[in-house]
Amino acid sequence: MKADPQLPRLYVEGQNDCRVICALLDALGTDLNKDSGPVIIEPQGSCSELLDKFVSAFNAAQSFKHPVGFVLDWDRTVDSRDRQVQARFRAVGGEVTDADFNRDGIIKEIDGIKVGVWLMPSPAARSGTLEDFLRGMIPASDAILPKANAYVSDIASSISPIARFRDVDRAKAEMYSWLAVQKNPGESYALAIKSRLFSTDAPMAREFHAWFCRLYDL
Repeated sequence: MKADPQLPRLYVEGQNDCRVICALLDALGTDLNKDSGPVIIEPQGSCSELLDKFVSAFNAAQSFKHPVGFVLDWDRTVDSRDRQVQARFRAVGGEVTDADFNRDGIIKEIDGIKVGVWLMPSPAARSGTLEDFLRGMIPASDAILPKANAYVSDIASSISPIARFRDVDRAKAEMYSWLAVQKNPGESYALAIKSRLFSTDAPMAREFHAWFCRLYDL
């Protein structure tokens, strides 16, 4: 069964983002079916592909008179992610200011169409990735994360960069190290959300859910 083209879309960077968002929304009471929605999540493969999709996705949403959303990482290697987002809004006749990058998430109405953007971990963060979003859902009392971080730090300081993870992937290395020593070792991010390793009561999770529901009128 192919997803109805008339249903609203949420465009994300990759399959992992798609699975995490679906699991999180489900845990917070918003269930999405991959074919019948009420919102269809479409992975693009990379951030650059997602940004390239912005204008055509807006045009498709305009044709069907429904909202459209985008979720992407701030990242640490790109200093102009906010400028990239602002440029995409200008390309479809909208405007986003620096003040719009806040904890509530970006939602603008352009020619009667709501357009939303969420940057991981939070639009207010100015840097980070999906892993930083998930880290924010780990309870402060967790005893494993500091040990996992210390292990990754030791690896980073004692092994040649040629033979280990890239510095830009440090958050990912820490998160997977943390998952590797749980009761069910090595669960995926999505499964870890379903098994309540991550707290969906975390402010960042609630803020993302609120943005999603506002954008799609759920």
